Amino acid sequence: MIKKSEALKCISLLYEAYNRPIKEESREHYERIAEMWCICFENYQYEDIKKAIYEIIKESKYMPTIAEIREKTIRRLPDGGYIKDGFRYD
Repeated sequence: MIKKSEALKCISLLYEAYNRPIKEESREHYERIAEMWCICFENYQYEDIKKAIYEIIKESKYMPTIAEIREKTIRRLPDGGYIKDGFRYD
């Protein structure tokens, strides 16, 4: 399960890579995005997500959506990241 602090690290990584500065006055906005990430990536580990993000950064000129990051994360996992009953099976 990804923690909120880890989600914020991923978001920061993406914003830095795609030259979109995070503004301090928008902190609440990024906190809400991090909460969304925690829900969307609840069955995945931070390291798996981070590796997928780095692959996307190398391949894409445009910032990815959560769905694109999830897809890349799943593809990187052994056996496609099979999930059953809320648990990831590697």
